[in-house]
Amino acid sequence: MSARTADGGAKLHLSGLNARAREFDILSQFSQYGSVKDVDIAFFKSGPRRGMPRGFAFVTMGSRDEAKAAQRAMDGATFLGQAITVRFEAKEMVFAKGGNNASGAPSTSREFRTADEKARDAQSHWKSHRIREREHKLAGLARLSDKVMIIEAKLAQMDRDDAARAPLDLGGSPAAPGVAAGHDSELQGDGESRASDGGAE
Repeated sequence: MSARTADGGAKLHLSGLNARAREFDILSQFSQYGSVKDVDIAFFKSGPRRGMPRGFAFVTMGSRDEAKAAQRAMDGATFLGQAITVRFEAKEMVFAKGGNNASGAPSTSREFRTADEKARDAQSHWKSHRIREREHKLAGLARLSDKVMIIEAKLAQMDRDDAARAPLDLGGSPAAPGVAAGHDSELQGDGESRASDGGAE
């Protein structure tokens, strides 16, 4: 079911519009699929972008069939260099299967999303959100693991450095041979001097 206006027209919602799009451009394009009763481009009403187009618009076609034809042809099409999305304005308006449409004729198909379709969309969105959260957590764990590995490598290097320095710290530096020999000569001289002093007495 399309959104129907008070005068029997059907309104479409256009998104992804090029900022250069003007009413005349939209009118010219959608007139190929039927009579266009109205074109309404949305603009920012406040803020720093006041007066600038918001990237979407509404097109009111003359009839439901014309709106369907325009939606099927233009949804996903390139318009002024950009791919646009064309949907019926009131997506929430859903006919019960097998019910009557606005003209009173039996409805054999549903042009809008049913409650089940909306539920599937919501579930799909929720799953995508959970997947992104899980990927973010895994990325954080990977970064943490990398940091742990770096710290462990630094600690291992410090242990190796300590092990290499240990023999020098414990044993002390060996004395130079000349110094040791001189020290022994001094001790021997002192001994001989004491011996001669004892003999003289």
